[in-house]
Amino acid sequence: PRFMEYFTNYIKESGYKYLAGEDLTIADIAAYQQISYFKKGVADYVPKVCLDPFMEVNEWMERVISHPKIASYKASKAK
Repeated sequence: PRFMEYFTNYIKESGYKYLAGEDLTIADIAAYQQISYFKKGVADYVPKVCLDPFMEVNEWMERVISHPKIASYKASKAK
């Protein structure tokens, strides 16, 4: 989580709902995949609570995972 301060500042300063604007893009999906890895607790020497201090990043991650198309995709894979 070396660059979480960068992501936090970018999210706060951009004012966008997602990384590249008001709509979900491949940038959000790619970044989400990389960043969510650290919350799983499987990275060596990285506790799964490492992202807890980064409120803006966590809120952005929740927006990504809650997006109707992402939620629909995850629901279809859960079956």
